[in-house]
Amino acid sequence: MIRARDALGLPGAVLLANPVAAAAQLDVAEHRAVLDAALAAADAGGVTGHDTTPFLLDHVHRATEGRSLEVNTAVYLGNTALAGEVAVVLAGRSPAA
Repeated sequence: MIRARDALGLPGAVLLANPVAAAAQLDVAEHRAVLDAALAAADAGGVTGHDTTPFLLDHVHRATEGRSLEVNTAVYLGNTALAGEVAVVLAGRSPAA
């Protein structure tokens, strides 16, 4: 897709979806409940703008007893691995097995 976009001279990014393995994710119901509580706490505390993301991350981290950080680390590692594979392919090489 990236090569086709480039060949057509189209501007813009290509978004790659790279989900985390199910085993590494938080339970969906727990995630929803924790996120809802975090959003409510932000609203009650008047947290807005650029302060919102760090507030939510901290709230979710504490509420999940650190498990959300493990998930975020898995997201980061998966995305960097995928980015490396894409870069290798775009450079005209074969990705390592």
